[in-house]
Amino acid sequence: MERNDDLLVKIVNGFALKAERLLPDHPSLFSGQSGLSLLYADLFIFTKEEFYANKSIEVLERSIKLLSGGEGGLTLANGVAGVGWLVKYLIKKEILSPLDAENLADFDELLFENLKSDDYRNNRYYDLLFGLIGKGVYFLDDNNSNKTNSPKALEIILDRLKNLSVESDAGRLWYAILGKEQRSEENDYYDYGLAHGLPSIAIFLSKLSKYNSHKVECKQLVQSIIGHLQRQRLRSCISEFPSDSKSKEASRLAWCYGDLGMAFSFIQASIALEKPSLMVDARNIAIHSASRNLGSSLIRNDSDLMENGFCHGTLGLAHLFTQLYNQFGDSQLLLAREYWLSITFGSYNDRITSRDFNPSNKTWSENGNLLNGYCGMGIALLNIHCKSCDGINDIFLLN
Repeated sequence: MERNDDLLVKIVNGFALKAERLLPDHPSLFSGQSGLSLLYADLFIFTKEEFYANKSIEVLERSIKLLSGGEGGLTLANGVAGVGWLVKYLIKKEILSPLDAENLADFDELLFENLKSDDYRNNRYYDLLFGLIGKGVYFLDDNNSNKTNSPKALEIILDRLKNLSVESDAGRLWYAILGKEQRSEENDYYDYGLAHGLPSIAIFLSKLSKYNSHKVECKQLVQSIIGHLQRQRLRSCISEFPSDSKSKEASRLAWCYGDLGMAFSFIQASIALEKPSLMVDARNIAIHSASRNLGSSLIRNDSDLMENGFCHGTLGLAHLFTQLYNQFGDSQLLLAREYWLSITFGSYNDRITSRDFNPSNKTWSENGNLLNGYCGMGIALLNIHCKSCDGINDIFLLN
């Protein structure tokens, strides 16, 4: 994508204005107001225009007020952990003052008390969006948080994760989240997606091994997951891995499920375990993914409609291949990035509209949020030209 800063800002500013119109009055980072605050923060980082910093703070304050009024829960996607993480990001990027770190005490305490009181045996949510890992993302970044609570919180999270694991031939693994559904041999399976499955646990534990006193234990758990995943490769298929252990079919090309999430988990595991061979595996998975096109991607498209958001759309792929190109430097990865940008924009230029498909009622809609709509699309575009617009990488486990 040829750099044209004026056009880029015009497009992303337009995304922000559309998101303001579409987003619900909810503090959610992934689907509400906090995602818009993150977009405005990255617009400030890119342009250095104070207007965007002020907009980011304004929307953040609205999100905090909504939290105080009882909206949202405690998770990274929809509540306290996500808004708290956003406060840390704005401090790190000097949009908020370091003195604002004092305001994180309430976030720390709420999350810490929740971790102590909730044994997770009923809901079993360990995942990034709604469970333990998402809260762990908040506590891993302890530059501006309570130094007393963070190590204790991470220890509790590790203990809870271990309690939710099961013994397998490969070591300790985690069944897919089934909510409160009664488990049985018939419905238990392993999820291989980055959003809710084993790759996200591998990445989180790889990161935790750098800070936690249980380094050996974390590394053993990572090795169990990676060893299992390595044995799930498909033969003669457009994807190298299925979406879960129930399937032998190709997985989509996306952030949430599929080979690209596997690549990022292998990268982090390689670093944590000090195994260069895993980095080679990650590069090979990425290059194989770069050979896929719209027809083989399993992205939903219908006539002139096509999913183009972050989670499982075309701009998300452009962002993922940007990160993989930055990691490995292979020209195939850069070409894949440019291909997905061209597929996204076609002849629309700055008139592109968010497209999100609802499989339950088979309808298309315009979406403003971070996960599937304008906020995530805007940040993905900014990051292509500005590595400092990198918050989305933290919360989506991409670095």
